[in-house]
Amino acid sequence: MTRFDSVVTGGTLVIPGTGEIRGDLGIREGKVVTIADDLSRADTDVRVDAAGKVVLPGAVDSHYHLGIYRDLATDTESETTSSLVGGVTSVISYFRTGQHYLNKTGPYREIFPEVLNTVAGHSKVDYGFHLAPMTAEQITEGKIIADSLGFQLVSNQPQYSMLWRVIEGEVVPAARAAGMSQIVFSPIAQGALTGKYRPGQPPPAGSRATDEKGGAQFVQRFLTDDVLTRVAKLAPIAQEVGLTQAALAVAWVLQNDNVAAAIVG
Repeated sequence: MTRFDSVVTGGTLVIPGTGEIRGDLGIREGKVVTIADDLSRADTDVRVDAAGKVVLPGAVDSHYHLGIYRDLATDTESETTSSLVGGVTSVISYFRTGQHYLNKTGPYREIFPEVLNTVAGHSKVDYGFHLAPMTAEQITEGKIIADSLGFQLVSNQPQYSMLWRVIEGEVVPAARAAGMSQIVFSPIAQGALTGKYRPGQPPPAGSRATDEKGGAQFVQRFLTDDVLTRVAKLAPIAQEVGLTQAALAVAWVLQNDNVAAAIVG
């Protein structure tokens, strides 16, 4: 009988160009060498029971960003090529309307087909998208679609901090009505709420504000003397409650009862 280093049994295999099939995998020297109906009796060192699970080829990168800094088609080709070299064969790319990506705002039913058409033929790996509703209208649109397909939307991923409270007026009420919460990013406003930036002083060497190839363009809007003077007034409040200014900023975000979590990395 053929010997394998490991065998994966009982799973639903996703085969590029074919789709989902029921099958078992035989693996030797880091490669899938056999796909068969039943390898439950195969000679192997490791046996993995994948019953009730989906088995995808290669590694999966579940939080990708196609088209955030460059043309979507060009970025798709280069980024997925790099992923493939690293062993990633499936990616799930974040997409939102507004700044970056396609620089368009409106209903996803109008914008998302353009995304799919632009990416088509350029990806070197399997791909999908997870969409971030950026407006109350998009949340309502998403709920209608989800209801029609029989599932519940559970969370949104907007920017939110003491310095960026845009979602409070319309997005949060719409999310509550749709039964959704928020998993927010940038709760310390790209570092502006940490206290490291001082009014009238250059940004510290090595900080995000000095990284012209990375975060400088995002944090600059918060680095005016007026904003930084106001941020400095948070220092004694943080000290009084025994927190750093960064921790205070995250705690402030989490006090909103529609915020389920904050992404701090």
